[in-house]
Amino acid sequence: MKNKFFVILIFFFLFSTIYSESTVSGIVNDDKVRIRDFPGINGKILENLNKGLNVNILGRSENRFYIDGMNSYWLKIKKGDVVGWVYGAYININNTSYYSLEILDNSKFANEIDLNYSRSIEQVMLSKIESDILKKQNQKLFFSSSDSLYQRIAILVNNKQSIREVLLPSVEIGISETDRYFILSSSELSEYIQQNYSGLISISPLITIDNNVFFWLTGFNQLSNFSEIAIKAIAFRITQVNDTTISNLKKKYIIDQVIISPYSLFDFNNNNKDFSIFLSSTLSKEIPDYVKLTLTSK
Repeated sequence: MKNKFFVILIFFFLFSTIYSESTVSGIVNDDKVRIRDFPGINGKILENLNKGLNVNILGRSENRFYIDGMNSYWLKIKKGDVVGWVYGAYININNTSYYSLEILDNSKFANEIDLNYSRSIEQVMLSKIESDILKKQNQKLFFSSSDSLYQRIAILVNNKQSIREVLLPSVEIGISETDRYFILSSSELSEYIQQNYSGLISISPLITIDNNVFFWLTGFNQLSNFSEIAIKAIAFRITQVNDTTISNLKKKYIIDQVIISPYSLFDFNNNNKDFSIFLSSTLSKEIPDYVKLTLTSK
């Protein structure tokens, strides 16, 4: 009887382990994505993964790390018999958020910038951190026209990849038809979009309304960690930067404001009237003060 009890207990433990590993899955969103033996760019490469592969996600690093224009967690994954770490920007997670994953590593890594800052950090200090990063950012990630920026984002969205590389470190988020705004790490926004790629995310054409250039994404079906509203559409405004001490940003085009909406009511072929109403009580006509502070900090 005692032996039977232990057999049942062992079976239950094994079943629980298998089940827990299969409850969180993700899809590789690029080719030749490296699995490493520890969460860092100096980790030994165990295997390369190709786009479209499904993997089990076991947990994440405690901190996000800035690499090649992106700022993401390292994810511990399992593919077949291989267990290792993959940079999270290359994995689209299903059925949960990146933030909610179990923390399996709290290391700090050399040569990788930790931007896991608190939302409560003083604005001036946050702006200095972001300004330093932007000065080091690769020139190819900045765009000389609104159309070229839009085309890059359209490629990333259609390929179901992270859009973090084309965003400032933080964005000002407005809620449609209100005067409510808050500051959000761009990583949280791009990760939320990635979480919804398992559905049907669509990107609108680029449009101009009252000298403002916009596009938007629709098709969201998951709740976010950063807003109480059920997001159905996200609009992005593109603006040219003129006043900045960051030389590689002068005259370039950026996303300076993002608006989230609980309504999915836009017809891409007949949108201007509804979209203008949607923006009318939300949109700031100027570059938000927070973005000005980021771009002019020394």
